[in-house]
Amino acid sequence: MFKRLINSFIAILVCVVSCSKDPGQNPSGGGLGSDGIMPSGPVTISGRVLDQTGKALPGVVVSDGFKSYKTDGQGVFRIDSDLSKAKFVSVSIPDGYKVPCSDGLTIFYKRLSEVGKTNGVYQNITFRLEKMEDNKCTFVIVADPQPRAKTESWDNIAYHSVDVADALYEDLKAYVATVEGEVFGMMLGDIVHENMSLYQSYVQALTKMSLPMFNVIGNHDYNLNKSNDISAAEDYERWLGPTNYSFNLCGFHVVVVDGIIMKDNGTRLTKDYTYGLSDEVYDWLSGDLRFVSKNTPILFCSHAQMFSTGTSSDRWNSAATVNGKKYAQLLGTFDKVYSWAGHAHQTYNTTGKGRTYPNVESHTLSRSTGDMWTNEWINPDGVPRGYVVAQLAEGRISWKYKNMAETDLQHLATKQPTYKWKDVPSSYDAQIRAYPRGAYGDNYIYANVFLYDEDWKNVKYVPASGNSSNMVRYETYDLAYKEVHGWYSQNDAILSKNLSEYTLPDKRYQMFRCSRTEVRGRGYVEVTDRFGNKYRSNTISW
Repeated sequence: MFKRLINSFIAILVCVVSCSKDPGQNPSGGGLGSDGIMPSGPVTISGRVLDQTGKALPGVVVSDGFKSYKTDGQGVFRIDSDLSKAKFVSVSIPDGYKVPCSDGLTIFYKRLSEVGKTNGVYQNITFRLEKMEDNKCTFVIVADPQPRAKTESWDNIAYHSVDVADALYEDLKAYVATVEGEVFGMMLGDIVHENMSLYQSYVQALTKMSLPMFNVIGNHDYNLNKSNDISAAEDYERWLGPTNYSFNLCGFHVVVVDGIIMKDNGTRLTKDYTYGLSDEVYDWLSGDLRFVSKNTPILFCSHAQMFSTGTSSDRWNSAATVNGKKYAQLLGTFDKVYSWAGHAHQTYNTTGKGRTYPNVESHTLSRSTGDMWTNEWINPDGVPRGYVVAQLAEGRISWKYKNMAETDLQHLATKQPTYKWKDVPSSYDAQIRAYPRGAYGDNYIYANVFLYDEDWKNVKYVPASGNSSNMVRYETYDLAYKEVHGWYSQNDAILSKNLSEYTLPDKRYQMFRCSRTEVRGRGYVEVTDRFGNKYRSNTISW
């Protein structure tokens, strides 16, 4: 009996000591435990993660952007950070909890410069998280607004890009107002165009959207006046926070990475860059993913597509990127990965079927503000300006395209002549644009299926009378964009003489066609997306 009492007293004493341990103290034993709680070096950052009632949240991943650890049973986290590198401490929001938000900015991090330090340790950092009512939400994915300042000469082509970006933000605001339940956003980079003063305009726009927005750094978001890749990201970080982070949302683990490595000439950045993950970013990614179950689906967000690209050869991009083979192999161990990116100013969606890592899908978005050089209603791939709206629920995802190709920006014409818009989709819900027989100078009907991938079905022309025709994928240009391109090339002095970049893309992945022999006809193109939704195009006749 006495022996049992002594053992019980010792157990209680051990518990008291461990529960009252100063979060700034390094636990004994050294080395990272299998549970990912104990750092191996001296603790330099510590704190707690709590719910809105003050209850401790154990098992939550916290990171300094280089290393990641889990909170212990009392919600305490400890990180052995290299304080010469670390700028933030961020929490990977656990599934079922809301993302803290302030005026549209997602605040999942603390700046170390704003945290008190005691005895060389940043201590008493507290994250408080609020439960979500339902584990489902709307996730809006946007790419490349890329406004230039109104004083910049290129901005005098057709439309002021700042105004077009503002129209995008207004459209997002109007759309969010129609959605029930939780809504979050992901901005895939090129938020500004090498003009650091425009970050303030973007942040002001976020306050109007009523949309908690996560952000990705793009190549045009770096300050080219800085001497290296790290210092050049400081303006982005000052306004928008860390460039590498993760969070969990509605059954998904979402990862955001800086996939652009800027080059310098020894004194300042050039505009050149390489794709991929630096060694430090890859190490952070592998450290973050060690806490994620292999059957948890991943949303992998970067500025440039880190996997399959929309070239005719459909090359596997990761084989040519920095640490590409390593991050591809790492993500290849998960059951399902959706890689989302912008940068290319073209739409390209493909499953991983028949590729090295069949679990990895690639989804690349066109510019949400339209053609780069004119800020027209259309992109070079023929996809109207707009964004993707995804529905997330318990690890399931579906999406559709939300176009905003309305003509309400006509009045924004400045010094350059304005194209008379044609073939504008009649509905925000349009997922297809169709062209009648003869439009391309042949006997084919053509259609642009905006978000097509290999899991879409039954692309066909449905006539008002007679038999339907199945359409086959055929890489060619989009006629609506060719009209826009041709008009500006002939009528706009700047574009026709000074911009060698303004060329007509001749092959697009999501184009379809079928032959029809009747001299006169009328009908529409129909397609079923991968989620079972059936869409019809505009009516065509000839």
